[in-house]
Amino acid sequence: MASSSSSSTSTVSSPYILHPSDSPSLTLVSGLLTGDNFPKWQKAMTRALNAKNKLSFVDGSLPTPDPTSPEYKQWNQTKDMVLTWILNSISPSLANSLEYHTNPREVWIDLQSRFSHGNNARLYHLKRRAAAPPATLRPLPTESMAFAAANSSTTRSHLRCTECGKTGHTRDRCWRIIGYPSGRDPRPKPRPSLLGKPPSSLTPVANQVSFSTDSSLVPGLTPELYQKLLDLLNPTPICSNFVGNVSSSSPSFDHHLDWVVDSGASAHMCHDPRRFSALKPPPSSLSVTLPNGHTLSIMERKHRHLLNIARSLRFQAHLPLKFWGECVLTAAYLINRTPSRILHNKSPFELLFNIIPNYNHLRVFGCLCYAQTLRAHRDKFSPRASKCLFLGYPSNRKAYKLYNLDTQKIFFSRDVTFHEDIFPFQDLPDISQPSIPILPLPVPEPIPPTPSPPPPTTTDSPPPPSTSLRPRRTTSRPTYLQDYVCPTLHAGPTASSLTTSTSAMSNELRALEANSTWTLEPLPPDKKPIGCKWVFKTKLNADGSIERYKARLVAKGYTQIEGLDYHETFAPVAKMTTVRCLLAVAATQQWIIHQLDVNNAFLHGDLDEEVYMTPPPGYCPKGETRVCRLRKSLYGLKQASRNWFFKLTTVLLDAGFTQSQADHSLFTLVSTTSITIVLVYVDDILVAGNDLSQIETFKHALSTNFKTKDLGPLKYFLGLEVARSPKGIFLNQRKYALDILNDSGQLGARTASFPMEQNLKLTNQDGTPLSDPSPYRRLVGRLIYLTITRPDIVFAVNILSQFMHAPRLPHMQAATRVLRYIKGSPGQGILFPSSNTLHVTAYTDSDWASCPTTRRSTTGYFIQLGTSPISWRTKKQTTVARSSAEAEYRAMAVTTCELTWLKQLLADFGISHPEPFSLHCDNQSALHIAHNPVFHERTKHIEIDCHIIRDKIRSGLLTAVHTSSHEQLAGHLHQSLRPRPFSSFPMQVGHYGSPCANLRGSIDTIKYCSGSQIAQNQP
Repeated sequence: MASSSSSSTSTVSSPYILHPSDSPSLTLVSGLLTGDNFPKWQKAMTRALNAKNKLSFVDGSLPTPDPTSPEYKQWNQTKDMVLTWILNSISPSLANSLEYHTNPREVWIDLQSRFSHGNNARLYHLKRRAAAPPATLRPLPTESMAFAAANSSTTRSHLRCTECGKTGHTRDRCWRIIGYPSGRDPRPKPRPSLLGKPPSSLTPVANQVSFSTDSSLVPGLTPELYQKLLDLLNPTPICSNFVGNVSSSSPSFDHHLDWVVDSGASAHMCHDPRRFSALKPPPSSLSVTLPNGHTLSIMERKHRHLLNIARSLRFQAHLPLKFWGECVLTAAYLINRTPSRILHNKSPFELLFNIIPNYNHLRVFGCLCYAQTLRAHRDKFSPRASKCLFLGYPSNRKAYKLYNLDTQKIFFSRDVTFHEDIFPFQDLPDISQPSIPILPLPVPEPIPPTPSPPPPTTTDSPPPPSTSLRPRRTTSRPTYLQDYVCPTLHAGPTASSLTTSTSAMSNELRALEANSTWTLEPLPPDKKPIGCKWVFKTKLNADGSIERYKARLVAKGYTQIEGLDYHETFAPVAKMTTVRCLLAVAATQQWIIHQLDVNNAFLHGDLDEEVYMTPPPGYCPKGETRVCRLRKSLYGLKQASRNWFFKLTTVLLDAGFTQSQADHSLFTLVSTTSITIVLVYVDDILVAGNDLSQIETFKHALSTNFKTKDLGPLKYFLGLEVARSPKGIFLNQRKYALDILNDSGQLGARTASFPMEQNLKLTNQDGTPLSDPSPYRRLVGRLIYLTITRPDIVFAVNILSQFMHAPRLPHMQAATRVLRYIKGSPGQGILFPSSNTLHVTAYTDSDWASCPTTRRSTTGYFIQLGTSPISWRTKKQTTVARSSAEAEYRAMAVTTCELTWLKQLLADFGISHPEPFSLHCDNQSALHIAHNPVFHERTKHIEIDCHIIRDKIRSGLLTAVHTSSHEQLAGHLHQSLRPRPFSSFPMQVGHYGSPCANLRGSIDTIKYCSGSQIAQNQP
């Protein structure tokens, strides 16, 4: 027996089998159980457990094995796993009340008893009222039953009627609308006490179910007592001859003899003769029929006609939606007085009352009018008439229904002067319609109003006042906001509605057709096309002026499937260190730097995969079923950037260029007398060299393969502003910094002298979490790009970027301080002087155990080419250092790797560096470890890759030099400095302010603005 059991459990179909991926942290369903979603959760959990072959643990079909059997251990293990899965899928508030259950079957039954109260709770409620046993015969309810009853009653108590305001029912069941039951007085009365009253005075109300004739439903009552109770509750005999064969167990109600007679009926039927004052037997030929709905079409046409007239009245008067009821009443009033051909040219009013209606009092609905005010309610300075809106004709009154435009109240008056050609709401926007910007359409000329009959009064009407209801009081900003800049979002027209964007779209389509980007082909049955959309962009100059409008047809590449629609997507782009190094060498060597832009760069890459796309809107004629098969890359495709870079690389290599191994986006062409360097960043290309004719030859050769735009000398590249003179090149991001300040609302903020407080320690637990982390993440991301020309904020931005996953209020306050510091010097940048040496000097430093959370050290290095800063970085170390010497040694190893890469990059620029690089460090222990490999006891735990510095010193690549902490330029990259040392740091690293004047003559004539001057000069 034991062997058979063990063999059964070892089979794959056994419920005891657990897959290696099954873990206690597994969540089987996506949504947690909160109580209201129990039916949906129960179905999802049942399917998930059935898929895992574990449903028998909750439905009771798997018996509990004997504790002495070998199956019990496997059953207990699988049972705990299923119990954990169920608890993981329940909200924490509910899981706390279920944690003491040890069997998933118990949890399943408990949840069903709590939340499965749909029809079961209603049935239980009715049975409890109809056959409630004595309290002494019922045991105390369990906790789950009490919770289910409370949950059911709470759900019912949440219902509130919008008609009468009472709880317990909804508007569709309100007695005010469907009518009160017979014997129910609609007037509210105090509830009398039921003690001491005879049973006949208990009047049943609607929805109350009477007792059944089956006495077994009420335990404790004999049949005689039960029948006597029924006689007391039903003093009126019940008719058993109703149509439909009503059974004797039907609910019965105690109706009073008072009967509300329907005045619109000519005959009545009832089962009780006592309810008739004059009884007349019906003729034998009389038949009773029920409505079959054949007249519903007539009623529908009448209803539609009424609504059409009401809408016409409202649209003609431009009335808001709150006057819809008056529009319907006026439409019915006019229809009843309009002759109809079906009624033999008579109106419904004439047929009903045999009187021809009077049309002299009719006026234009919604027009402007003036109602005479009463003498008792005015003084000699008050106006004699009030400005009103005509809203129709009241019933049973010889007056007009008016709406006072000043007090916004409705009243009735007969002394009215009408201006039927003026509509007060005509100049106001329709508040009932959403404000959606649409394309401008030609508006037809308004139809002149028809002449109206003379007004009913002969008094001189006052001149028509302004029809606008907008208040004349001017709005002003609150006084406490006078010192702040409050940006406001203005909804402007969409880019596609502009003429310039339409022209850009046409140019884009012509370029696509000229490039043979696609061909129209039928869609294969096994292929699915991807969509496309238009993206509009306004290109700006460095001064903020508009350069041009761009429109791009972008494919929705996010629907592509890897391995089917694409394989490789990576494409290299130029590193910012390479850009700075190129500018520093060009300033020293007096090279020429030009900029090119490739139009529709991504369209030149050839596609190897078979990709289909839906045609652009309006491109194909109506009825065309073919789709676009992409022959070349398109913006938005996953492989577009890679295909474009591969195509450009092929063209450059065919032209004789050599691709750099240090930076694959760098290409060089070296001859005996000239050098030409090409740096590629997607579709923006920098061309530098010492021979202008060679550069022009390259431009012409590139234009034969691609459609390019020559932007001339370098001035603005990837948000970097470049200013050049014979004395050097100045690089900054002034416009980008001002855009950050403007978008964050910090243009009017007070400036700060340093970006971060000294010894500030930010953690993941300080402060309250931000409700919306998106602004913080967007701000830190933009600050990271600003560090391309701002090494003074690198450390602060590095600290802020460590909390992007869950930012808190102190993190946002620290980021705001960085903005205040940038506001003091938005035009600060780096200078590459032309009178410079090409010797590389590096500074490295570290802050031991600076992170309060991980206790890891922070590495910072700063590298200069002569006096030009070309590379800097701040990064937390990957492991915990046991001493400050180890942290400094690791920082030296990281800097050594950067120097090795710069050695190769300078060689590609044609710059030989025969002397070793200088690596400055302020830690003597780290220098001794780098020079002397004897210190084995202190370095045996350090990774072998950190000892690369010893090999580079031995090979002559660099020399390690000791420098004091006061002369350490990398000190600000791993910690926040005090205000006084920090103020001298920018000048030490070649960091200068923005030039106010043009760069002319020499760098010595440049005037640099302070931060406050730059902020004041902003428009």
